[in-house]
Amino acid sequence: MSGARGAGARPASGARGAGARSVSGARGAGARQASEGHRASRAQRAARTLRASESRRDTGAPRASRSRRTSESQQVSQSQRDAGAREASGSQRVSGSRRAKPPSTPKKRSGPSVYIFGAGKVGVALADVIRKIGGKVVLRAAREGLPKRPIEAELLVFAVRDRELPTFATRFAEAGLVSRKTACVHVSGAATAESLAPLRAVSAGVAQMHPMISFASLRRWPSLDGGHVHVQGDPKAVSRARSLARALGMTPRTFPDLDTIGYHAAAGLVANGAAALAAIGVHVLATAGVPPEVAPKMLGPLLHSVADNIKALGFPDALTGPVRRGEPQSVARHLELLRARVPDAVPLFIAAGFAQLPLAKALGEAPASSFDAIRSILHDAATPTASSTTLSPGSSLAPTPSNEQMPRE
Repeated sequence: MSGARGAGARPASGARGAGARSVSGARGAGARQASEGHRASRAQRAARTLRASESRRDTGAPRASRSRRTSESQQVSQSQRDAGAREASGSQRVSGSRRAKPPSTPKKRSGPSVYIFGAGKVGVALADVIRKIGGKVVLRAAREGLPKRPIEAELLVFAVRDRELPTFATRFAEAGLVSRKTACVHVSGAATAESLAPLRAVSAGVAQMHPMISFASLRRWPSLDGGHVHVQGDPKAVSRARSLARALGMTPRTFPDLDTIGYHAAAGLVANGAAALAAIGVHVLATAGVPPEVAPKMLGPLLHSVADNIKALGFPDALTGPVRRGEPQSVARHLELLRARVPDAVPLFIAAGFAQLPLAKALGEAPASSFDAIRSILHDAATPTASSTTLSPGSSLAPTPSNEQMPRE
């Protein structure tokens, strides 16, 4: 029994030892496997970390490459600019320029070169305007005598009285004051270019250059903008006169075979006649209660509006007032008031009324019978028997016209 147990015990003990060794071996193998698994896991994590790091480096590489390329491009561009600057500098040295010059700005065109002989109202006004447009101008009064040395200007302007033109032209020519480079003109309206004929042989030519503008003062002159200038004479003198007129803002015109006397008479009738009519208007306004010093300030703008209408509309459209509207009653009341208060104005009123009738009829804004009635009123007022229209002693107005002198339709 004991032996059997001992024998049985040894196998059992051996089995248990073998099992223990087996379990221990299994545990050791498992531990080894676990340890190896941990090492493998760490290796995998390290590998992933390495791949991530490499991926980040790969991603940043294009940016770095682009940055390097940009830097290189900037360096090349700067190098090219430096080379261009060196080339430009060399080119300037070759051409004799020491340093780069800024772009030049266009030079302001110089104005006309003019010598004005005669310091009256026209001469003074022209000289002032020529200076204002940048021109070179010399103004010499005729009372100071002839210039002391030859004239160098492109244009010599005689601004003296009509009757003095031939005399001064002869004296200038004989004194050798004008050369072939100077053209000569005068500003008279009635005289032709032939008034300066003595200067033709020694100058660049002669011409008339008449500004149809009303010059009334030595201290103040009107605007020249848009004003008419009649130019007639030798080609070179005409060309320079037209250039000066345009520089002054005026409009030069030439009418072949112009009757200068008739031309000047028309200008005088309008300019001088308008001033005389306005002066009579001041007296009429004074009888109506307007102070004499205020009346010109009222009539000036009125005349200005008439001028604007004439320029823009022409005739007959520029006409306004009771004659245009065909109002005989208004015309009769005006005549009655003038007879009573300013009888010297009656002849002017009658003449102006007759001059308005053809314009009013052309417009046709009233029946023909209305215009006939106005004509009858004016005709009756103009008869010699109308004692109320007799001029007062010493009056400067024209005599009352007779029936034969009145316009007929």
